[in-house]
Amino acid sequence: MITVLCVLVFSWPAAVLAMPEVIGARIGAHPKSTRLVLELSEPIAYQVFTLEKPYRVVIDFPEIRWRALSNPMKSSTGLV
Repeated sequence: MITVLCVLVFSWPAAVLAMPEVIGARIGAHPKSTRLVLELSEPIAYQVFTLEKPYRVVIDFPEIRWRALSNPMKSSTGLV
């Protein structure tokens, strides 16, 4: 039992480090659309769907780490 607990405890940090990470983000406002780009450390599977009340687009990611970005995203126009 102790061996199993040790394996779980010591493998947890490795699992966190192996998690995909957001390494950059930017927003682009265009005349008829707004574009949000997330740069990731590796390719991931995701799902996109819409909801109403209020209308919105949802991008569902698996568990990922969000690194603190050095340049905060700014958008003075668009729907973000």
